[in-house]
Amino acid sequence: MAVDARRRRHTTVAWEVVPAALQPVDETDLEAAALRRDDLDRLDALVRALEPEKREVLALRFAARLTVPEIAAVIGKREDATRKYLARTLHTLKERYDDQ
Repeated sequence: MAVDARRRRHTTVAWEVVPAALQPVDETDLEAAALRRDDLDRLDALVRALEPEKREVLALRFAARLTVPEIAAVIGKREDATRKYLARTLHTLKERYDDQ
């Protein structure tokens, strides 16, 4: 039971919706590291272009490393609505990233 509660509390996001720039790369490969820096610059520009509310949710999840329930408490929304909002925001970001 404790494991189930922990899983519900630490909701994850599907790997497929995470932009390539955020996926791991072998840092000993200099070409891959340079490409990653370029990708991160592109991703940074795309994140900056998002609405402030979407940037906040991403910052809470990835910079502050909050769980979905914690984010929901911060932004004053239900957990399921927060989970969907985060997933849609990541999906939008991935689409824009892939379109460039």
